[in-house]
Amino acid sequence: MIKHWIARGVLAWVAILGSACAAPQPADQSRPAAIDTRPRAALKTLTIGYETEPLNLVIQLAGQFGSQGGTELQLAVHQRLAGYDDRGAIRPMLTAELPAQDRGTWIINADGTMTTTYKLRPNVAWHDGAPFTAQDVILAWRVTSDPEIPTTQRRVSSQISGMDALDDLTLIMRWKGAYPFANVITEDDLGPLPMHLMGPLYETDKERFVQSPHWAREFVGLGPFKVTEWESGSHMVLGANEQFWGGRPKLDRIIVRFIEDDSAAVAQLLAGAVDGDIAETVQFGQAMFVNREWEAAGRKPALVVQPTKWRFLFTQFRDPKPQELLDVRARRGLLHAIDRQTLLDALVEGRTLVSDSMIPPTDPKYDWAKDSMARYSYDATRAEQLLAEVGWRRGADRSLVDAAGQRVVIPAWTQPGDTNGQELSIIADQWRSLGATVEESRLTTAQIRDPKYLVSFPGFVAAQIPLSFNNLMSRVNGAQCPVEETRWAGSSWGCYQNADMDAAIRGLQGSIDFTEQQRHWRDLVRIQSQEVPVLPLYFNVTVTLFREGVLGIKGHTVPKTAATWNSAEWDIAS
Repeated sequence: MIKHWIARGVLAWVAILGSACAAPQPADQSRPAAIDTRPRAALKTLTIGYETEPLNLVIQLAGQFGSQGGTELQLAVHQRLAGYDDRGAIRPMLTAELPAQDRGTWIINADGTMTTTYKLRPNVAWHDGAPFTAQDVILAWRVTSDPEIPTTQRRVSSQISGMDALDDLTLIMRWKGAYPFANVITEDDLGPLPMHLMGPLYETDKERFVQSPHWAREFVGLGPFKVTEWESGSHMVLGANEQFWGGRPKLDRIIVRFIEDDSAAVAQLLAGAVDGDIAETVQFGQAMFVNREWEAAGRKPALVVQPTKWRFLFTQFRDPKPQELLDVRARRGLLHAIDRQTLLDALVEGRTLVSDSMIPPTDPKYDWAKDSMARYSYDATRAEQLLAEVGWRRGADRSLVDAAGQRVVIPAWTQPGDTNGQELSIIADQWRSLGATVEESRLTTAQIRDPKYLVSFPGFVAAQIPLSFNNLMSRVNGAQCPVEETRWAGSSWGCYQNADMDAAIRGLQGSIDFTEQQRHWRDLVRIQSQEVPVLPLYFNVTVTLFREGVLGIKGHTVPKTAATWNSAEWDIAS
């Protein structure tokens, strides 16, 4: 399968190069004249491929527009109160300093509520020149707290009872209870949003507010680049923001080409029509193929491979098929039967680590919890022993049968993509070696966009999430069970319920004390690894790849937000 898409990419590349040799072409034929007719040397221009044309650039309203957000572009065009770098260090963005208890700007009240004071960075301007003020953050909080606005993120805003602006640059947040990240708000809940543009519309016509072109083609933000051109179905151009608070970006512009076909993306990278990929427009194997081709030509590309996502199998706990999946011994046995190192070698050239919990060894919290972590090495003998304990044994034809003599059938779903399909096939084959019958299903795009259908998987479904606190907590949180009353919204697709797990999650969400946080993490990892509500597989990687001569590329933040977090520092040497 891997050889198939590599072959397609090479053929497409050859076709492009062949057509280029057939007749003389202008020197800058790789960049469409519609983007800019000036010579390439006139502007420092970086061209990147992007998998799908964004339907919005602020993911707050992704629920209204669908799943196509401009997540990876967001930090190029906008800013948050704070962020992370590629090493996981906290970076103030729109704040002059982060709230701290020793400075009296983070106060924990006797009743358990909190107050934080944010000192905002002075002399920050929106792309249209209007000054950034505390009112812009207050508007974002009001919008994401409003049930009439179809936002996708309310995790932070829902925990805040009120906000006040002491002056244009001093913001007071009142919290309903303890929240350990109250001093580092990196979520989109608090925007900010331009009060001078969006405030009057929000107050007078919420329907027009939601449908406003501000979210995409007329976006006005606070980032180092601003939207200067957007041709639907083709590209957008991000021009340098001369007034950016961090200093003018080193690049003059970034051209974002919308390339939905991964083979076309490979071909354009090899042909030089695209300088790099930040949004996984090409899959891991394709990116490594391009990197090897560049290196074979004597070039030194910028390649960053980072473990940024947790890959696992959700287990169905609502009337699963087979019913024995409710027995932890069945889940443990099936996990022992997966040779996860084989998965890593086949899918990502062994460039990451097997997962026994949701915390990667590179995370400082791993040392807190590693002693409480149950581990499941590949062991077919142990797998058969555990499955025998739930009544699954080899029948006369060596197929696995249950206590009633019925063939054991395990339904397993995965999402679209060649790599996803290859992963499922490897797992299914390993389960078949135990005698199980595995029904593999590769979902369509339409099916994964139907939340009711997606959470109806009968046995297992493969999933992955970025390694961030809220993502990790929500996948095993009983309160996140998708139900009809919530229109099947909820991140715990399998609807796992465990009171001790929920208590550990609540403790982490509300613990300020460092010792308490360590205890809750140990409890969480112990329950997750022993009860196996999801089957952990590995920490999947994100590849950021650019041609030789592109400077300042550091990859994604940790935890993963967007590769454009330091786009103001990107440069071109040649």
